[in-house]
Amino acid sequence: MRLEQLRYLVEISHTRSITIAADNLFMSQPSLSIAMSSLEKELGVKLFIRSKTGVTPTAVGAEILELSQDALMKIEKIYVVASKEQKTEQLNIRALPAINCGIMPKALSKFQNSHPSIRTYVREDKTQTILSTLFQQGKDKTRNFGIVSISDAVNALFEDRFAESGVAKEYLCSDEQVCFVGAAHPLAEKKQITQSEIHKLPKIRYQYYENEPNDYYASLIRSTNDKSFQSMYTTEPVLTVGTVDSLKKLVAENLGVAIMPSILAYGDNYFQSGQLKILKFSDITIPMHYYIVYKAKYPLNPIEKAFIHYVKEVFQEFNDMRAQFEI
Repeated sequence: MRLEQLRYLVEISHTRSITIAADNLFMSQPSLSIAMSSLEKELGVKLFIRSKTGVTPTAVGAEILELSQDALMKIEKIYVVASKEQKTEQLNIRALPAINCGIMPKALSKFQNSHPSIRTYVREDKTQTILSTLFQQGKDKTRNFGIVSISDAVNALFEDRFAESGVAKEYLCSDEQVCFVGAAHPLAEKKQITQSEIHKLPKIRYQYYENEPNDYYASLIRSTNDKSFQSMYTTEPVLTVGTVDSLKKLVAENLGVAIMPSILAYGDNYFQSGQLKILKFSDITIPMHYYIVYKAKYPLNPIEKAFIHYVKEVFQEFNDMRAQFEI
């Protein structure tokens, strides 16, 4: 019997649905069903009755459920007691370059105002690097937070892996890839652009040059994400740059256009001064979803909860901005 099986049992009872429980646990319905069947086989009893109205515990299942809840509560108390000895003096954060441009500085400013004694270490990384590191991280007591963009395809591909590796993910907001053009560009007065139009334009591409892991998880996430952009790059970009600032400067000087997430415009001087414009794609949508991810081995302490609160607050401000400008 494994601890996660008890958590599965409690979640199924709470939701009265295998499907909803699987969604809440970030795993597939078949995987959850297999885990419960394995537990029933090990215990030699039937735990749930499935009907059109939902899933309900059997008589013996209700007794085991009560014991499971008690066990999980006691284990939670053990972690709470242990967490009191863990002094969080530094926050370790890994975030996408586009997040570090506007979102992260504002979130950290809010956090530092309320927690001035806490040091923060922020590193730029790609989604595949951040997730690969978390998936393979052992029982290290140092918690690393990641702010990543997870596509629908990656979400579906790795839903079981999140649960198995004990990586929690909290949804922040959704976004999409857009076209950035300089204010002097012939298309700057438009609000939308098509794929055929973008194919004809010289493009500037951002490429993060830091060494990244080339393991199974990183490679799979990278190849899955790259498929989303292949239709946009039928021709080689005219320029490839290694920093987001360089990309914005070159686009503002009208040396090419760039395809980047709209979050790059949040709080950015180039956009606020009107030097850069955003064009949405009228015939294709490349959605992306931002999450904060971390190992959930130990309960979050008050400092970590405060950090997540401020991150969510700033992402909500960005979401409101998108709605206001119809991005």
